[in-house]
Amino acid sequence: MEQEQIVDAMVDRGRRVMSEAMDWVRNESGREIWGIVAAFSGGDDSIVATHFTNENYEGVITFNADTMVGLGPTRRHIEEVIERYGWDGRIIRAEAEGPPGESGTESNRLLREHWREGGSAYEEFVLNHGFAGPAMHARMYQRLKERCLSRLRREIAAGRRGGRLIVVSGIRHDESAIRAGYKRSWQDQSCQGVTWVNPFYESTAAEFAMYRDEYGLPRNPVKERCGISGECCCGAFGSADERLQYREIDPEFADYLDALEVRVRERFPWGWGQSSPQWWRDQVRGQRMMFEMTESDETFQPMCVGCNSGRR
Repeated sequence: MEQEQIVDAMVDRGRRVMSEAMDWVRNESGREIWGIVAAFSGGDDSIVATHFTNENYEGVITFNADTMVGLGPTRRHIEEVIERYGWDGRIIRAEAEGPPGESGTESNRLLREHWREGGSAYEEFVLNHGFAGPAMHARMYQRLKERCLSRLRREIAAGRRGGRLIVVSGIRHDESAIRAGYKRSWQDQSCQGVTWVNPFYESTAAEFAMYRDEYGLPRNPVKERCGISGECCCGAFGSADERLQYREIDPEFADYLDALEVRVRERFPWGWGQSSPQWWRDQVRGQRMMFEMTESDETFQPMCVGCNSGRR
């Protein structure tokens, strides 16, 4: 089959998936659809879904969660692509939020009393809780991406309640998608007021490549160079080799990470890309100290599917 025919069939499937999800929201759940959002991470799969959504639907908002801990070339790529195609871009930064509100617990009191300010949500977290390992990835996702999308939803809702945002992403069906909570091409996240739709969930990596080629979509320069998109370098699944690549690609970011690690190690005995040691976890549990690093529950993490497979 010719490439053009394969891509046309792919687009037709994507439209059917979108229609199925939107019909379910309107007719089965009885919810109003407040808008369609294309979640653009800057990755090579993400640009396919974002391009498809903007080409086939009106009034699309192209959303990007700026984690504020990503590589410069990736950040520039995201901004340049949005500008190149004239998409209605909405970039929301994971900015610092300050100490948590009072809860009345001793650990909360100590955390507030010893709070260290950071220049971003990421800095706040690592300065007050230490660098996140795999067990803390859910908390990184919540602070760096989920809260950004929640802000966008509140802005679009403008005080209305009960509706849904249709959020489109470029997730493919594989083991990493399953680990992130995906079971089908679309699913409703009622607690967030979002219905996630993956129009090309059943498509292959080769079909994604054909779509990019057919429409001349630009590749992520970092992805081409080292295999990760570079939009989030939180370190939850980081490695020493990956960190060496950061210095080759973006020396300024590498220097920033080095300096931040020095500050974090003033209080916590582990670095970026490492998990908290067992003796530390035992100590904080036993002493009921403020810096609890216990494992968080698995959550639905649709904007971090690639983390488990290294496709960041």
